[in-house]
Amino acid sequence: MSDQPRILRPAFMEVVVFTLVAIGCLLPCRAEEGSEPKTLVLLADDFETPQPDQPLQATTGAWQGNDGVMLKAVVDSSDLPGGPHEKSTKWARLDRADGGRSEGHFGFKDLRPIGGKLYVSFNMYIVRNDADKFPAAAVAEIGLGSTLAGSVNIMAGRETGNRVTSNDGEKTGVDRDVQFKDDTWQAWQIWVDLENKTYEYAVDDAKSGVLKIRNQGDEAFKLIEIEPGTAGNLGKDSVIYLDDMSVTYEVPGDRIALLEEQRRSQERQQQKQQELAAHEALLRKNGIRDAYYLYGTPDDIGHRTQLFLDRSSYADRWDVYERINQPQKAPNNPIMMPDQPWEHSIGLPNVLYDEQMQKFHMWYANYDTGKWGGGKTVKNYKRTAYMMSYAESTDGVHWTKPLMDKVPYMGYEKTNILMTGNSTVQEFVVIHTPEHLRERGRFMLWYRDSMPGSGKCVNVAYSDNGVDWTLHDDNPVYKKALDAQHVPVWDEQRQIWLLYARPQQLAANESRYSAENSRTRISVTVSHDMKNWTPARQVLGPDELDRSDEPGNKGHFFDRMSALKWGNQYIGFLAIQPRHGHDNGWIELATSPDGFRWHRSPLREPFIPNGKEGQWDAGHTWMLTSIVERGHFLYLYYVGASQPWRQRYPDNTRTIGMAQIRKDRFIGQYGDVNGGWVLSREVKVTGNRLVVNIAPEHRAWNHQHHGYVKVELLDRNGGVYSYQNLPGFGQDDCARLRANEYEMVVSWNGNPDLSSLRGKPVYIRFWLKSAYLFGFRFMDQ
Repeated sequence: MSDQPRILRPAFMEVVVFTLVAIGCLLPCRAEEGSEPKTLVLLADDFETPQPDQPLQATTGAWQGNDGVMLKAVVDSSDLPGGPHEKSTKWARLDRADGGRSEGHFGFKDLRPIGGKLYVSFNMYIVRNDADKFPAAAVAEIGLGSTLAGSVNIMAGRETGNRVTSNDGEKTGVDRDVQFKDDTWQAWQIWVDLENKTYEYAVDDAKSGVLKIRNQGDEAFKLIEIEPGTAGNLGKDSVIYLDDMSVTYEVPGDRIALLEEQRRSQERQQQKQQELAAHEALLRKNGIRDAYYLYGTPDDIGHRTQLFLDRSSYADRWDVYERINQPQKAPNNPIMMPDQPWEHSIGLPNVLYDEQMQKFHMWYANYDTGKWGGGKTVKNYKRTAYMMSYAESTDGVHWTKPLMDKVPYMGYEKTNILMTGNSTVQEFVVIHTPEHLRERGRFMLWYRDSMPGSGKCVNVAYSDNGVDWTLHDDNPVYKKALDAQHVPVWDEQRQIWLLYARPQQLAANESRYSAENSRTRISVTVSHDMKNWTPARQVLGPDELDRSDEPGNKGHFFDRMSALKWGNQYIGFLAIQPRHGHDNGWIELATSPDGFRWHRSPLREPFIPNGKEGQWDAGHTWMLTSIVERGHFLYLYYVGASQPWRQRYPDNTRTIGMAQIRKDRFIGQYGDVNGGWVLSREVKVTGNRLVVNIAPEHRAWNHQHHGYVKVELLDRNGGVYSYQNLPGFGQDDCARLRANEYEMVVSWNGNPDLSSLRGKPVYIRFWLKSAYLFGFRFMDQ
């Protein structure tokens, strides 16, 4: 600028300048010991390029506001109180009242331990406003280090009229007879000698002389901060205009390698921060949002099944009650026993049906209890307590264990063991690989292991045939893994992973509870990339109904929960176990609309109860991990034992059983002989047919009292609030639905066609008389 004095440049700056194009760029070639110093441009900006109110992108370095948000402070010449300037047309405008406080980052973690010299220059125009009314507040403040009051601190106007003060070592407010001017451009310069821990500044021609850098302990020397002073939050703040900012750094040649390593470390840290920011933004975008409740928006359910599992799935009901539908256990249970020499006890069945290979795969846990000092013993071989074994079936009931040469064990060259991990394959879950990862393999394994440098953690592997597994490129995917399964659920709609497990200790001292604190609850953590996870939060824990004050009986706790997405809901299988003593354990059903808000049965009925005394699962049922859909039925595989929970091998051998229910019939809404109503949430009609999953009761002695269901459609105003159905779709237009059917087509006056309502929002009201309602969906014929 023509009316500004010549910028003073000390002799040490007369060296070749190597420009650091951006923080992530490579430094100049590595210098040998004793080579000449190099000078780098750390921050440079004339503010001409950015558009007004757009984030600043410095030529080198990076700008941001003090709140961490990108700085948006560029204005054009019309905003300058003194009018346009003959050279510049844009400046950075910093107004404390608008949060205009800037940080210019150099791109390094800390220059202090590397040494060298800094040179800072900029042009500044100060508008004082009424700051004089508050002499304790600086008109403008400049800091070098990590805060304004950091290693170098320079203040314009604090209690000294138009004088500039600074710190000198530990002394603050040091006056060196340097003046500044209001409402005019001035050239500011700062020289910092990190080697000798000194600095000097100048405003126009007036220099301060040498001052000592303040000793700030571990504070990093990594940025320059410039901000307008505050008028005690009572009057108007001062305003600063900045132009032609430049920060250059002379680094000794023998320390360039140290600087480069710091640059790489900073780059890694920034990449991590960017990943976390993107992760958090995605979670906010796809998190817990229910437009039905928040905005009164009808649900667009497509052709997905809508289950009536808990109170979150309907708008209202009256004289209708929730009933758990307990599966029917297979008559030939247990379907799998520990019948191989290397099998002492088995459990944790993960079963998936393979459409491509036309067979069922089962990956199950094989426990070598000899590892713990009991059971079968063979010397001179490596023992592992937990392994993943494999079986297959064509019908899901009768299983074979193919012998392979994957993992020899106990002297047997061929076994059905697939993996033993680095030290163990424990508490694993196998799922169908989500579409975006499918190229790595059709099946995805999540398992607990112990890894060098990570300790107990969760790893991932992929397989295309269910037998040969390839480890994930970036294991472990989750650290600090506790006992019990870490169950992954991929939510395709929200594009997030939910990982269910026992939590780390959240609210109590573990030493007081003898390991119960981490066992009694279920937590969830969320990720979109299997690398960055939110802190775990509790989603289920025992409540007053789970407690007991009986002598020797503290009630029950949650050993684990397997979870999965099913239709419009999340379903969880809770393993309920006694807190103390030898008592029975069972599987209870939990449901959730979003994976975070979970509901249990009000009556706490078991979903898979214990068998009768003397039966194979009389002691406890446990570990229901997967559901397999086959035709009209769902196959459920679980673990059972004849003895109570804490009775272990060899007196209590765990085996695997099977149960089945009709499709989607986990929980029914039941209307008794007097009848009752269920009103759905408001939904868009997304098909030309409505099908319902119902089970009316048949009364052989009196056909007149057979159960039935009727269905009517209503709109938001004329129907729900005034009990008027849509013309032609009323209860009286609907024939009684008496069939026990999971996809019963509804018709009105003999016509099932909903084409005239496609895309319109409706409520669906069900009249249930001696009948169960499980769910509904739209479809196109």
